[in-house]
Amino acid sequence: MPRIYLSPSLQPWNQTVLGVSEEFLMNMIADAAEPLLKTNGIDYVRSRIGMTLNEVIAESNAGNFDAHVAIHSNAAPEPGSARGSRQYFFTTSSNGKRLAENFRDEFKMIYPEPDRVTINPTTDLAELRQTKAPAVHSEVAFHDNILDAQWIQNNIQSIAIAIVKALAKYFGIEYRKPCMQGTMPVSGTNWTFNGFQWAEVCTNSESLNIRSAPNGNVLFVLSRGAQVIITGAAQDEWVPVRFNYWDGWASSRFICACNIERPVTPPIAPVPPTPPIPPIVIPPIIEPPVAPVPPIGTVPPIVIPPVPPIVVPPVQPPSKCGDLPTMACLAQVRTQGGNLHLRSAPTLTSNIITRMPNGTRILVLGEHDGWYYVFYDNQFGWANKDYVRFY
Repeated sequence: MPRIYLSPSLQPWNQTVLGVSEEFLMNMIADAAEPLLKTNGIDYVRSRIGMTLNEVIAESNAGNFDAHVAIHSNAAPEPGSARGSRQYFFTTSSNGKRLAENFRDEFKMIYPEPDRVTINPTTDLAELRQTKAPAVHSEVAFHDNILDAQWIQNNIQSIAIAIVKALAKYFGIEYRKPCMQGTMPVSGTNWTFNGFQWAEVCTNSESLNIRSAPNGNVLFVLSRGAQVIITGAAQDEWVPVRFNYWDGWASSRFICACNIERPVTPPIAPVPPTPPIPPIVIPPIIEPPVAPVPPIGTVPPIVIPPVPPIVVPPVQPPSKCGDLPTMACLAQVRTQGGNLHLRSAPTLTSNIITRMPNGTRILVLGEHDGWYYVFYDNQFGWANKDYVRFY
């Protein structure tokens, strides 16, 4: 089985015109690539948020990897003045060049202006110069150009597919589509969530609403057959999904998980007919007359006090995540070394769902009264804002 080192950007300070960092966008692409790599039989080790470039290179060189894949977005000396997708390889590496050519060929298929997709030899980039394995440094597009940045935003999954297709070609593997082995509806089956998983919209109509929460507001609409990523366990007939840059909730009746083997139901032998049973004649029962019951005195009605309504705190979009109301913001737990509680409500007395170690990567989805609403380890909950830092 081929084995790669997957290295999305480690640059939280490098802001895009979308209001999020290069690190955030490139890790979204890596998230989408992971289940594709598994589907195509490509093993991988992925860099972690908070690592330095030297640590990434050292970890790559310490392992027995067949390729090193760095995923980045570009910026021009004059912001917004350039566009295109550039694939870099180390000047003297023939295998690196072949890998970069595969990346170029796949990106030409999805980038709106194929002539702007190029390969470029260089000796300047550390992840090409210092890694042992053949390496490619993919500058997906220019994040300081609004057209390129929006293209990245709207094509997270297409970019991930192009990367895995290029790797499959490099390793001589026939690329397998995410749903090659068929699908199974999430609702009404014994499907269980086992990490990021590809799925398809399987409606009877042409479209499916993706909502902000179970039974929440409609965020966007997907067409039948659209591929999404399931990001968590189903809850009350709803399942959390990601499409490109956006997260939301879909009815689990219309989301079909990919590559799930359907259980084989053995045929049921026919049951022989049962001979008719003669009717049973029951003699009538004669009951003695019943004496009238004396009236019961009037019972005063029982007054039940009204139950006060449960107040659900409003969840506002996180203030530091830009203007898009559906945008999740990448953040990190920052304590003095201990764990941070993930709670069921934005109070210190609410139940503890789990504990998040210092340095943990989380997604902030909203905020309320000194608390952040976050997604961590496939669970949603509230974290104290004092111990969360944005990239």
